[in-house]
Amino acid sequence: MYCESDDDCICGGIDPETGNCFVGNRNYYDVFVNKEQDCPDFCTGIDGRMQTRCMRNKCALVRGEPPEVAPWISIAAEPSRGEVPLSVHFIARLHGTILKGYACAKQNWTFADGKEYVLIPECDIRQVTEFPTTYEVLHHYELPGLYNATFSLGNLTTAFYSIIVLPESLPPECDEASDCAPAQCCHAADCVIVEKRPYCNDVFCTQVCLPGTMDCGGSCACVAGRCTGQGFYTGAAPTGKVPWQSLS
Repeated sequence: MYCESDDDCICGGIDPETGNCFVGNRNYYDVFVNKEQDCPDFCTGIDGRMQTRCMRNKCALVRGEPPEVAPWISIAAEPSRGEVPLSVHFIARLHGTILKGYACAKQNWTFADGKEYVLIPECDIRQVTEFPTTYEVLHHYELPGLYNATFSLGNLTTAFYSIIVLPESLPPECDEASDCAPAQCCHAADCVIVEKRPYCNDVFCTQVCLPGTMDCGGSCACVAGRCTGQGFYTGAAPTGKVPWQSLS
C-alpha cells in the first residue's frame, strides 16, 4: 500500500481481498475496506504502543513509545458492609504515566463520619526516583450508617466509595413459645421472655375481652427469636369505650 506520509495511512476494518485486518492506504480504505468489522487491539496493540506509519512509502504498524496517560486515582475497601463496630481496610491506587508530580503530594482520607486522616510526605520531589502508586489506611466505624468515603492526592480526588455499617445484631431471646410470657398482668398486648414476666399473684383482672389485646384466646409466640403476642382480640369494647377507658 503506497504512501508518501503518515497521513496517507490508516488502520482498521477488514480487507475483503485478503480477509485480514487492514493497514494501508487511506484511499483504498475509503472505497474497499469493510468498516463494520474490526480486529480488537490490532491497530494499537494490547499495550497501546502500536502506531500506523508510512515507512519507505509503505503503510505499516510500528511500535512506538508508551502513550502518556493523565493520572487518576481509584478507591476500594474491604469489607464494604458489616455490623458495628466495623474495621475497614481502604486502598487507593494511582493510575497513569505522568506520576512524578504526585510523589510528595498531600494525602487526605475522608471517612464521612466526621474523621479524616491527612499525611504530607516529607520528601523533595527533585530527589524522588520511585513513585508510589498504592495508598492504604485502616479505619474503624463506631456508629451505624451509610458513609461515602473518598481519598485525595494533591489535586486528584476519587469518586465516593460507600460503606454500610449495620447495627449490632441482638442474640435471640427465645427458641419456642414456652420461653415467652405476657408482658402485663391484665389484658396483655405484648410478650416478654419468661424471666422478665411481671408478678401477678396479687393482681385482679376484669373478665372482659378488650380489643387490641390477647384476651379471648390470644397467646405468646416466639417469632424470629423475639417474643410477641398473637391472636389479638379485635371485637368491640364491652362498654363501647376504647380499651384503656373500659376499666374506669
